[in-house]
Amino acid sequence: MNKQQSTKAVLELIDSLVEVGLKEKIYFRKHALEEMDEDNLTRYEITSALKTNRLIISSHWEEPHSAFKLIYLLEIPNKPKTHVVCLLVDNQIIIFTVYAVDSRFNEEGKIRVR
Repeated sequence: MNKQQSTKAVLELIDSLVEVGLKEKIYFRKHALEEMDEDNLTRYEITSALKTNRLIISSHWEEPHSAFKLIYLLEIPNKPKTHVVCLLVDNQIIIFTVYAVDSRFNEEGKIRVR
C-alpha cells in the first residue's frame, strides 16, 4: 500500500480484510486489548462491528509510518459507542487502541469536546 493508491482503493482493501476477518489480517496491539478489557469489549464484538456497524470519522496517510490511519466509530449492541484507531500496514489491519465514547465527546460521539 502506498500513497499513490487512492483513498477509495485503500478503503476497499480494508473492507475486504475486515470481511475476511482472518486472525492474521487483523492484529490487536497489547494496548488495544487492555483498553478493550477495561471497557468489557471482545475481539469478536470489535471485528463484527467493523463489518457492519461502523462509520469512518478520520482517514489519512500517517507519516513516518507510510501507513493509512483510520479512526472508526463503532456501534456495538448494549455497549457505548466505541472508537477504534488502526493502521493499514502490509495488508494487515493493526488496531492500536480502542476506547468507549464518553462525556468528553459531542452527542454523535465523533468529536472530542474541549
